[in-house]
Amino acid sequence: PEARSVATLRVNKAQFGTAVWLNGEKVGEYPGCFTAGIFDMTPAVAWGAENVLVVRVGAHPGVLPPSYPAGSDFEKLKWTPGIYDEVSAHFSDNPVIEWVQVAPRIVSSQAVVETKLSNRSDDPVSFELAHAVRTWKGGEAVARGAAAVTLGPRETRTVRRTVTIPGARLWSPEDPFLYEVVSSTGGDSLVTRFGMREFRFDTATRRAYLNGKVYFMRGSNITLHRFFEDPASGTLPWDEAWVRKLLVDIPKQLHWNSFRFCIGPVPDRWFEIADEAGLLIQNEFFIWTGAPAWDPGYSRQWDPEEMVRQYSDWVRDHWNHPSVAIWDANNESLDPIFEETIIPAVRPLD
Repeated sequence: PEARSVATLRVNKAQFGTAVWLNGEKVGEYPGCFTAGIFDMTPAVAWGAENVLVVRVGAHPGVLPPSYPAGSDFEKLKWTPGIYDEVSAHFSDNPVIEWVQVAPRIVSSQAVVETKLSNRSDDPVSFELAHAVRTWKGGEAVARGAAAVTLGPRETRTVRRTVTIPGARLWSPEDPFLYEVVSSTGGDSLVTRFGMREFRFDTATRRAYLNGKVYFMRGSNITLHRFFEDPASGTLPWDEAWVRKLLVDIPKQLHWNSFRFCIGPVPDRWFEIADEAGLLIQNEFFIWTGAPAWDPGYSRQWDPEEMVRQYSDWVRDHWNHPSVAIWDANNESLDPIFEETIIPAVRPLD
């Protein structure tokens, strides 16, 4: 396009490790295999002209440090390197919206909207941060709020606002009603879809509660990266009709309302379909090391700083999906780093 203030590349998921060049200039690297890599292309863009973009991915998890998560486990048969989710370019002006998180408050019929804002210029900038809520189907306007914000030079800040949604319709597997919030700064805008729902477990009764009522989850597991190992899988995981049959048609026939995504993440479109279909997802971070006695020598020494960063990115990527009801830190991994370091660091992000 013609010149804008900011150009960003987003690689939703790729393994094993991603590096990006634009017009021969390296713009960044990202080691995550399960989360979105976000790259600032602004310094290298040739505006209004042809650009050459190169995305390199590692061919084997061995290219990453052994202390980084790469989806390895002792039952792995084949490695499946590559880009396995959407790649998109985003162009905007200043100030930039880095991300939006919507947290429903169903008792008060409100949504807490957190917006991470960034001033990419060397001068202070004052603007109106606006949020407009509408129904996803039909686009009916239901709420609006705005506030004045000033950011200093190169300042990044998270702003929290509460928007009242009169008579909010709750999201559930029986009625997967969705809203959108349109956030704008005058230079940048972002549409975020969400559902008004709350999910929790009660310690005393050991039962799940959806929107304040006891709820029973029925379903199964999907281990997509095991399916990647089958040459016959082809392009099915990215075929909309096939995915909808898997996540919508078959579960309804079986009276299921939930799935656990494990042993490898799914493309983001799967979560969007789960939101629309009314599925509750147990979303698992894709680590499985077991106990040392299961496979001697297989245990890992994880890099604490990198693990917290990637777990934080994982929560950021999925925190607006009403279908994501359970954050699951790992599968059968007994390393103390999870309960001592990672989970305490990322739990408050939800």
